Amino acid sequence: MGVMRNVRDTFLMCLHDNIGTYTLHNVRYDKQDSQANVPMLNAVNVTFTNADFAVTAVSEHILTIDVMWDDEFAAIDAAETVANVLKATSSIPLMDYSGDPPVQVLNSRVMWNPNSVKFRPVKVDDYFHLSCLIHLQLQYS
Repeated sequence: MGVMRNVRDTFLMCLHDNIGTYTLHNVRYDKQDSQANVPMLNAVNVTFTNADFAVTAVSEHILTIDVMWDDEFAAIDAAETVANVLKATSSIPLMDYSGDPPVQVLNSRVMWNPNSVKFRPVKVDDYFHLSCLIHLQLQYS
């Protein structure tokens, strides 16, 4: 499996394992699932938008986290939970999920700036939407 795929999977599993009962949806293209590329309502949606496949010591992945709920207070609670998870640390070990059990990739960490975790409202008439842009970096040591 490619390194940037490992970054995606590692970040998604970190969120999944730490946001409790909230639904996590990876917005992506999938020929077998036409709904995979559609953000879900009443869920935490993660979309990876850009990758810098650097061959140097640091690569970057840009993603958005969109919290979309039909209830404003539930959306705020979900966004706060995600923010608390991302502000509690600034990095996690890179994992390889291609085997069972997953293994840690030695000397590699997925990092982000916890101070940049800021959810902003997006004006939508039918539901409440909060969005956050995150820059992930893969650090090789």
